[in-house]
Amino acid sequence: PLGITGVDWEENLMSVNTGGWGLRVKTEDMARVGQLYLQKGKWNGNQVLPATWIEEATTEKIIQHPELAQSKKDSSDWEQGYGYQIWRCRHHAYRGDGAFGQYIIVFPGLDAVVAIQAETPDMQDELNLVWNYLLPSIKKDKLPGDLKSLSSLKARLSSLAIAPATGSFSAFTANKNTNKTFILEPNDNHIGSVVIEIKDSVCHFIMNTGADIFNLYYGAGYWKPGQTNKPGPSFFSAARENYALLLPYKVQGSFYWKDEQTLVMQMRYIESPHTETTTCHMEGNQITMEIENSFSYGSKKSVMSGVLK
Repeated sequence: PLGITGVDWEENLMSVNTGGWGLRVKTEDMARVGQLYLQKGKWNGNQVLPATWIEEATTEKIIQHPELAQSKKDSSDWEQGYGYQIWRCRHHAYRGDGAFGQYIIVFPGLDAVVAIQAETPDMQDELNLVWNYLLPSIKKDKLPGDLKSLSSLKARLSSLAIAPATGSFSAFTANKNTNKTFILEPNDNHIGSVVIEIKDSVCHFIMNTGADIFNLYYGAGYWKPGQTNKPGPSFFSAARENYALLLPYKVQGSFYWKDEQTLVMQMRYIESPHTETTTCHMEGNQITMEIENSFSYGSKKSVMSGVLK
């Protein structure tokens, strides 16, 4: 009834959705859910959810840490009370939230909803940005029409994009016909060998684990779309049962040369907020390869080494 399309939710082998994660939906549609709650369960004049349920679900049922000093409670949006899968916020708001900063924030007193998709190490800091910048700009009275500003906003939104890192173009030019195979030492990732082929502004990276061979493609200075069966970074990587049900993953890859000997490949798993970065430092017949995911924020890397075949 909300007009939401193109949504899917991960399921297990018994066709039961995972419940706590794996829901893929557009930001605009998250806002629709928030708007439904703001309107006390009504949508286009129809009572989709009982108003009494909205009230019951969004009011405080427990206090997380009642022993905390009031000063600490006043600075945290995780100490304002919890309803039915709904967090209470400061500023008389409530929210649904997900890992790494996915938010639906509802302001009943201001007739407003804010929906955010992100990947952040500090979810409180993300909320603070809402309180410090968006909240003061929300007015109770209706703003007058401003077609010029609306047009500028639409143009700005339509131009937003994550730009690929370009690195050193001269280094890329010097190595554009690279074709090398490296045999890796035993490692925790179980990667036995890798092949690096670069031609016509595309890097073809082949990863052999013995059990699987993954073909990954990266564009020079642009995001190259594709698909892969290689599992990407995941907060719930231990839930391996679900992997087979998600294949293939939609990805976009880009590469650049950090210097004359260091190749950096970034693979974005576009159905999640996460990115996997593979860095290959090649010197003589030696390679050092590092793999890290975006939500480790540089604190954890898998480091492997090998020799040219």
